[in-house]
Amino acid sequence: RIMEQKLATAENEVLEELVKLVQSLGLRGENGGWKQFLDLHDNNSQSPNESSKLVAFLTTFKKKEDLQVVHSHANFLVIEKLKQESPDKDTPEQSLVRLTVEHPVYSLDYSFKPYSEEWFVSDVGMKTSNVMKSTEMVAVDCEMVLCEDGIEGLVRVGVVDRDLKVILDKFVKPDKPVVDYRTEITGITAEDIENAT
Repeated sequence: RIMEQKLATAENEVLEELVKLVQSLGLRGENGGWKQFLDLHDNNSQSPNESSKLVAFLTTFKKKEDLQVVHSHANFLVIEKLKQESPDKDTPEQSLVRLTVEHPVYSLDYSFKPYSEEWFVSDVGMKTSNVMKSTEMVAVDCEMVLCEDGIEGLVRVGVVDRDLKVILDKFVKPDKPVVDYRTEITGITAEDIENAT
């Protein structure tokens, strides 16, 4: 139901891109793919790109992994649109977001596909205008250690709001043995995460 409401208020361009994405990935909703959906819903009377038809098709996806793909790509499209818009009227918050997503390593280090079952994909919002009006911000800091398999593991996550009020400060025990706590950088020792979960 929430997904349906978000899609209903999405910009047509976003809806069209989402339909193209699910087609290219071969995803099928309850009524099959896009072409099967159109066959079932007499596409002669209305344009196949009409928003209501696109929304109706996209709401036929019920599997969690399919919904994650749709949410993730919708968020990506909002960020891409933000990058293309003129920064002349940006608020300080929007400037910060713009500088972050335009940084050369952003897409390499901070853009990943959360399609696995353990991931939760939040909605940025499917209307760029909604995103651009928001001044709510949080800062997230993750302290990482080196695990024995050569991959970094999370050991502490902190979140503060725009007024530096601590929202979250939690130690996390990596699921693999740690070989380097990077204490000189993180300040974290083995004792800090002894009782962490």
